[in-house]
Amino acid sequence: MQDVPSESSRRQRREQQRQDGSSLASIELDAQGVIVGWNLAAERVFGWPAAEIVGCGLGPLLAEPAEAGAVFAALVAGDHPPRSHNRRSDGAAIMCHWHNIVVRDEDGALDRLYCEVRELADEDAQRRRQQLMQALADHSPLGIFAKGPDGCYVYANHEFARSIGRAVSEVIGRDDFALFMPAIAESLRQHDAAIVAAGTLSAREDRGVGPDSERSYWSLKFPVHDEAGRVFAVCGLVNDITPLRRSEAERAALQQQVIEELSTPLLPLAAGVLAMPLIGAIDAARASLIMETLLEGVVQQRARVVILDLTGVRMVDSRAAQGLMQAARAAHMLGAESILTGISAELASVLVDLDVDLRGLVTLGSLRSGVEYAMQRARGPRARGG
Repeated sequence: MQDVPSESSRRQRREQQRQDGSSLASIELDAQGVIVGWNLAAERVFGWPAAEIVGCGLGPLLAEPAEAGAVFAALVAGDHPPRSHNRRSDGAAIMCHWHNIVVRDEDGALDRLYCEVRELADEDAQRRRQQLMQALADHSPLGIFAKGPDGCYVYANHEFARSIGRAVSEVIGRDDFALFMPAIAESLRQHDAAIVAAGTLSAREDRGVGPDSERSYWSLKFPVHDEAGRVFAVCGLVNDITPLRRSEAERAALQQQVIEELSTPLLPLAAGVLAMPLIGAIDAARASLIMETLLEGVVQQRARVVILDLTGVRMVDSRAAQGLMQAARAAHMLGAESILTGISAELASVLVDLDVDLRGLVTLGSLRSGVEYAMQRARGPRARGG
């Protein structure tokens, strides 16, 4: 006849099954500090199977086995710190969190000590990752932020807050309309909505987002989804690119200045003789610059003869052609004779078609002949005066 399990044995089996199903290591110690209960999670955490550890004290689980008695007493008294250094069966050191339940009999004497233990490796690693990410964000030269579904900021690093003229505490919990001008806030809100709708990252440049309306900002935004695929935050990186844009503008201005100077070079050939070799296409704006440079040079150099060399000119429109002639005549009014050299057949045809009046101007075929003519004209009066 098969024995029927007693109610006590059934309770013990159910209790063991309950403990084995727990994600926490469950350790039961008797009044002498001997391990009498050990579940599967305890085996996973510490490495010992129940058959090898039951009947032992806490020594094998501790970083310092000799302290087993003191640790047991501290656990019973509630004086043991929750976090402690422990040891696995293979000797590896681990950090664990201990939660203890003391059970006493009717007379108040210790009956059992139940310990629930959680290894902190994953939690410590996660905490270190969080600390690392926080340190990176705090020291990042880029502004970093995150907004919740309601559009309020749930995170902002120091650089982001600084870039908009606020403290971090003034940013968290507020939305764009509380931080920026209405037009800017509406633009940012629409951009966020577009990012959420597209479900992907987006980069753009904004102007005047911060306290200085002349500043430029580059931003990269992206949505963050939960396990169900719902967007629960819009995160972004912001870079103040004002110095870059100003540098680009200064470089462009310098480049334009160099181009203008190179496009209207004024060369002193001798005392009282200037030459301006022109290349490329000439429009009305450049013709005006040519006149300005030519007249300024005539006055400063006290020039008596100026040569406008058109050998390298590819194209000229009617206004520019008239401007060149006006420049030559204006130089004459300042006492300098103007010489046009290097007029190609194509350019001559254009000047004729445009009905440009060349009367009163000296025209020569080449710059060399123009220079020879200019030297003779410059020497002539001095020779007569001597």
